[in-house]
Amino acid sequence: NYVLFGNNHDYMFFQEEDYLNYKFKYIIKELEQFTLNPDKETKHIKYESGIGHYILKDRNIGSITFDLLSDKISDSKLKKQLLSESRYHNCHENAPKVAASLDEETRKKAYIVGGKIKCNDIDYLYHSWVEIDDLSAVIDFNNNIIMKKEDYYKLFGAISINKTNILDMMQIIEMVCLKAKLRFHQANLNYFGNEIMNDLKKNEKIFRKI
Repeated sequence: NYVLFGNNHDYMFFQEEDYLNYKFKYIIKELEQFTLNPDKETKHIKYESGIGHYILKDRNIGSITFDLLSDKISDSKLKKQLLSESRYHNCHENAPKVAASLDEETRKKAYIVGGKIKCNDIDYLYHSWVEIDDLSAVIDFNNNIIMKKEDYYKLFGAISINKTNILDMMQIIEMVCLKAKLRFHQANLNYFGNEIMNDLKKNEKIFRKI
């Protein structure tokens, strides 16, 4: 599982140029640089004060509206992380943290998505993000963006493999990690958490002291 979901996967996607052969690689690279330093002007991205959002415009992808996650939080430490390369490497762990930090009503509609994103014309890398169903929005910590789901999936070539409501994920973490005291990387829980929990429920003797 480390080979599939290990900490290096998103480092490869965001840092290694050889992996940026995907159709919109130049836009993704520009977006990455912009979300690290929003004060620096870029060719395709600008802030539209009339609508209060950033706009990414390019003839190959059209117009995409998005927000910076760092603009929406007050925690100075977290904001600093989002505006630096230290935001990379922990997408699977960060997705549940982001979802859990949402207000109570939004949290009920927030899902952890274990999926994959394109790195070139034929290959994908495993990645986790948050989706708010009723808003049809994606929150991606590694990208420091909040974007419409349709645009996110188009830009990154994203594919959802498994979706888990954050409230259910909290229960999975409690049962698997705290009650059963099993060691699973968060990536495994994002992709297989429900299956793991169902297996544990079928074998409750694992919870009994020997």
